[in-house]
Amino acid sequence: FNPVFDNGPGGYGHDRVKAYWRGFSPLHNITPGAPPTVLLFGTRDKLVPVSTVRRYERLMHGVDARCDVHLYEGQGHGFFNRGRPAYAETLAAVEGFLESVGYLEAPAPAAP
Repeated sequence: FNPVFDNGPGGYGHDRVKAYWRGFSPLHNITPGAPPTVLLFGTRDKLVPVSTVRRYERLMHGVDARCDVHLYEGQGHGFFNRGRPAYAETLAAVEGFLESVGYLEAPAPAAP
């Protein structure tokens, strides 16, 4: 939903992983054939700024990989948790994404 994907210098948690961040920091390991990705972020996320989300999106598109970004105005980190106002909306966005890539079947239309 709102992953940390920049572990490089200046990124989240770099001090803890500085000896080996290049091997796993998603932002720094985007290659052609990257799997389709859906990202859901609040515009007030204090752990991952929107500029990082947009950079990830640009890099993914730069290798012709799908990256769907959904931004939720005024929301912080963890805004999508059960009981929060955006819970149903974020689940619907993820389900739609998973249907679009064939991981879920679309629900059958309701009978009239």
